[in-house]
Amino acid sequence: MKFSLKEIKRIILEEVESERLEGLAINVETIDSYNYGKDSEFNIQLYRINAGGSNEVIGMIDMSVTDNKCISKTYQVEGIAVDSKFQSQGYGLDLYKIGMFYVNSLGAGLTSDHMMGTLDKASEFWKKLELKGSIAVKRRTGKGTKADPHDTFDYDGDMTPDDPNDDCYEPMVGAASDHSWELIPDEYNKMSQVVKKLLSNHNRYLSQLDKESQKKSISYLSNQSGKLFGREYSKASAAKDINKINIEDMIKEELQVILTNEEAAEMFGNDILEQLDPDGELEREKEKIKQAEKGRLSFMDWIKTVEVGGFQIGEDDPNPYDAWYTGIKPEDYREEISLSNKKR
Repeated sequence: MKFSLKEIKRIILEEVESERLEGLAINVETIDSYNYGKDSEFNIQLYRINAGGSNEVIGMIDMSVTDNKCISKTYQVEGIAVDSKFQSQGYGLDLYKIGMFYVNSLGAGLTSDHMMGTLDKASEFWKKLELKGSIAVKRRTGKGTKADPHDTFDYDGDMTPDDPNDDCYEPMVGAASDHSWELIPDEYNKMSQVVKKLLSNHNRYLSQLDKESQKKSISYLSNQSGKLFGREYSKASAAKDINKINIEDMIKEELQVILTNEEAAEMFGNDILEQLDPDGELEREKEKIKQAEKGRLSFMDWIKTVEVGGFQIGEDDPNPYDAWYTGIKPEDYREEISLSNKKR
């Protein structure tokens, strides 16, 4: 039996991929909600099983159903991160594909974060999906044509007024993708086998533990996942801020010292606003400030508030990221942990 070069390459790549995933596993947590129904959220941790039970979280991806149809049904990536020492090894792409596989298996698509925005590095994934030979395709509402496929989110309802299925709420701070994506059939089938292997590794590991140890292990993975996201997001945000310090920003800053945007518009007309802020960055910053004024701290500031006075979050404590994201106040979270520790 003869094999083509393409077939030989595929076999080799599958062998390499199988070896790379050896010793790795995924823990998948789903959350049901009254408003969005069953499996409205996914929290997935990719981790390495180490001897002695000291498992290491490599990365995580959290997804939730979008508030509007957005080519129903669509999930958005609320957070994704890979631990620094495991970066540039393909695990970020693995997590995106695992996440997309899970929502696709429910007949849904995946899009970028439409609430908090997407950092530059993560935005690259969504840009690559647009290229020829992509691992995924854009989902459609089914009411379009070949020339107008109705595969793009309609934020104001004017793009396709007769098709409500692509209606989507305007992103708070801009979105890396305006589409709902699904894996192409070949990629979906590959990921089916990958996920099956990773889940098998996870279940085999848990089967060696008693029930109490199983609960502790899953809680540990969840907590480490939240901490990993906070740590890596903080690093990426800091790097982004440093890169922004350039001559153009310095000139813009000097202009803002002399005139406010409103004063500039009054003197030179509204067209000057586009020159001062061509990417709408100031408007996005205003939106962020507005959210902060509502009492929502950044995740890192929230952690700092919790740990004031030397208070430490333990590995068995509730997931801090989930607590922050659901709006729990730092002092309430700290009190919950204190009460729990007294009962132990």
